Amino acid sequence: MIKIMDGGLLMIDYDGSGVALLIVEKTIVFISIFILMYVGNKRNWKWYRLSETLDTKTYITRWKWLMLGCFLVFMINKNIENAFLYITLCLATAVPVYSIMLATISRRTLVLKYGELIQAITVLLLLVVPSLYEMVLWIIYVGLYFLPENKENTIPA
Repeated sequence: MIKIMDGGLLMIDYDGSGVALLIVEKTIVFISIFILMYVGNKRNWKWYRLSETLDTKTYITRWKWLMLGCFLVFMINKNIENAFLYITLCLATAVPVYSIMLATISRRTLVLKYGELIQAITVLLLLVVPSLYEMVLWIIYVGLYFLPENKENTIPA
């Protein structure tokens, strides 16, 4: 439950039901991003490798694990303190997930035939329709997996 506290701050109720649902939702988003990167690994696509690998599996990179860990530690700590501010919760759950998606989109468009055009369209859609940014990012993110690559533009692994 979200209720307005003194001073007009939005606060999540102490029962934690909204927090649990939000954690589950964002965890599902993280898992689905890793599944899409696993598909890129199995098809031997090079564009999804965004930094050095931490493990033997090339689709799991160091900064993604760090963001996921920081997100989970933050959520558990705030849940113990019963100190969830709604705006803090939104920022803590949205920033890691969508920064991964934007980094992957920008990396993937480097090897596509009309990559610069796709990047410009993405930025314009995010500016024009901010209330639908989640849907816009997901459509672009999944759509880039099916677009053909330009053989002249290659990214070193």
